[in-house]
Amino acid sequence: MCIQVDYSTSLPHADLAFAGTLVKNEADVRLTFQADRIWKGSPPGRQIVVYELGMPSVDSIGLPQGQRYVILAKVLSPEDRDKNGISPDETAFGMGRPCGKAPIATPTVIAQLDKVAKPRKPPKSN
Repeated sequence: MCIQVDYSTSLPHADLAFAGTLVKNEADVRLTFQADRIWKGSPPGRQIVVYELGMPSVDSIGLPQGQRYVILAKVLSPEDRDKNGISPDETAFGMGRPCGKAPIATPTVIAQLDKVAKPRKPPKSN
């Protein structure tokens, strides 16, 4: 299953909203981003791990490394961690698989989010 995202209406339901460059894509499942802008949430540092949840579909798209994206994610529940084989010791977030257009951090998307939430820099740790 893949998810089309409307950032202004989805932001209230997200635990974490950020813009960052995808630095590592492990099998389109475990994605590591270097964040540069946070709108919502408290990541542990500039590097944020997000898991794509659910099985890939015909409509889902992979995210290439090196591109800057806007990501809305949820804190993974114990059930999601167990179902997806994710360690309980790791700070991890999850999101639905994107489809259609990649969630690229365009100036329009950044401006849309800046109107509904105050952006800030991520913490310097990690």
